[in-house]
Amino acid sequence: MSLSVYCIDLTKHSFSIHGEDHQGKLLIHKTISRSKVLSTFANIPPAIIRMEACGASHYWARELAKLGHTPKIMASKYVAPFRTRAKNDLNDTVAICVVVVRPSTYDRTQAVTH
Repeated sequence: MSLSVYCIDLTKHSFSIHGEDHQGKLLIHKTISRSKVLSTFANIPPAIIRMEACGASHYWARELAKLGHTPKIMASKYVAPFRTRAKNDLNDTVAICVVVVRPSTYDRTQAVTH
């Protein structure tokens, strides 16, 4: 069984999340407050979690790894070409998930270890 993929766009006060299962079925597509991120992911079975690199991405990757997830960080330059709509946080999360299914781009991302 393949793991589900959740993509997060990290911002200062609210985080946008887009999740798909191994068949591409939408699991979640919403924005949550910073204070609810860990409780949200604590209630999700272990999954691959993708995020763009930023000042806080390594912190969040370590926290999500403690919950049993597999966080991976990618450079934002790989996300921008796959954004199909206006630039906003939720559209960025969809673009991150599109990048995940592209093997040539997937290999350039960084896995975070504890």
